[in-house]
Amino acid sequence: MRNDVSFNLPGPPPVIAGTGLIALDVVIPTGPHSLPHLWAGGTCGNVLAALAFLGWDAYPIARLADDAASRQINQDLCRWGVRPDFLGVDAAGSTPVIVQHIHCTPGRATTHSFSRKCPSCGTRLPWYKPVRASDADGILARLPKPAVFFFDRTSPGAVYLARQAAEGGALVVFEPSASASEKDLRRAIETAHVVKYAEDRMGNLEGLAQEAAIPLLIETRGAEGLRYLSRLKGSRRGWVSSESLPARDVVDTAGCGDWCTAGIVAALGRSGRDAFLEVTPDRLRGAIRFGQALAAWNCEYEGARGGMYQSDFASFEESVRGLLEGDPGPTPPAPRTLQRHGSETGYACAECGESPAHPR
Repeated sequence: MRNDVSFNLPGPPPVIAGTGLIALDVVIPTGPHSLPHLWAGGTCGNVLAALAFLGWDAYPIARLADDAASRQINQDLCRWGVRPDFLGVDAAGSTPVIVQHIHCTPGRATTHSFSRKCPSCGTRLPWYKPVRASDADGILARLPKPAVFFFDRTSPGAVYLARQAAEGGALVVFEPSASASEKDLRRAIETAHVVKYAEDRMGNLEGLAQEAAIPLLIETRGAEGLRYLSRLKGSRRGWVSSESLPARDVVDTAGCGDWCTAGIVAALGRSGRDAFLEVTPDRLRGAIRFGQALAAWNCEYEGARGGMYQSDFASFEESVRGLLEGDPGPTPPAPRTLQRHGSETGYACAECGESPAHPR
């Protein structure tokens, strides 16, 4: 596989649709006087935004509340070309908010932690509500035919949408990012062609996925890289390991798994399920490395998608090519003031009497 296979290829942009965690990320960076960055996030939100950055038409499907957080999500995603048609606002919906704290201790690696409490008053922040199965047919009637369908939750609505997309020829990618019953996990896994999960999070998922004979199973292992088990044509039996690519400078690892997913999808999914099932071992290996290169690039910035706000596409492409070729280049300069598309404001929840779109 050529290293540039997923950069701005000719032809109409492929379509990805997805549902799951789409949230407002409140990223509190290092420094005592740093204001939070307010960006669209969540597993599904990050994967679809990254693919829009890579030139795809991305359609997230969500059931959000009519509030300042959902408007911030919509505004941010639209600036990246993500299609807002199915970012539904429901009186009974909810807009998840996730606070990410970045911790920088001299002499130690930078770490991060997540919270679901308002950093100003400590109030518990809203969480996820799935798309209802009863709304799925109406969504499908208006949704362009996707080449890929992505989901990260096991709700009945998500599984129904995934099954319908698969019947239409879509490659279905499931990345479980929340606990679920074995019954619900099995139902979701049996719908998917690709299942990707973190080694330390999903318990018996490997066994369920192997039992279901998933065409491609990917297990991430943090700094060690990942391993994958392929049942695609010509693949060797057993797990194949792929070491992580060294980043030029590790600033924050949040979102790296989402970028890895986006890279793999971009490299393998643009022509849908049937083309994916014919992927050769060499091309699969190249797609895995492309995803890992995107993850390494993302490490250089704060937040799950911080690089999108501080790097233009040409610089991104150059960096990723260098990582793939084993020459990541010099350490990037210190983070700059956000140049485009980001919101850098204070944050306080609705209980504080302020909206996310206005500074404290």
